[in-house]
Amino acid sequence: MIADKLLSRLDKVKSGKNNSWIACCPAHDDKNPSLTITEIEDRVLIKCWSGCDTYEICESVGLDISDLFPERTASSRPIKAEKRYNSAHVLEALLSEIFVIDLYGDLLKSPEDNMVAILSGTNRVKLAFERIKAAKVCVNKIRIEA
Repeated sequence: MIADKLLSRLDKVKSGKNNSWIACCPAHDDKNPSLTITEIEDRVLIKCWSGCDTYEICESVGLDISDLFPERTASSRPIKAEKRYNSAHVLEALLSEIFVIDLYGDLLKSPEDNMVAILSGTNRVKLAFERIKAAKVCVNKIRIEA
């Protein structure tokens, strides 16, 4: 159990429910236990209710913050979470890009009056087209939540 390494260095440790404990915080002059320790999925979560920083707590008992987590191996690489997009947000982003292109089209209707705006907006219009193309390519790859 990863928590044992920390618990053995704390004072007034009392066991709680579901792999949790309370103890005196070693990072400040704690007379009544204010540090909660919880082990979840081979990770140790600690919280000082007096406001001590996790790094300070670990340092005060001679541990490194990495001691609160399992050792990593080549086979235990973190799994990248799948991005989820809300369909309303996707549509809002696409409408924003279409608005940019539409606005640029309006500028082109009278180029002699809008030459500076046309020249300065060219890169932004290219970006809008790229974003729309990227959305089209990714539409089958991303998961869109209703």
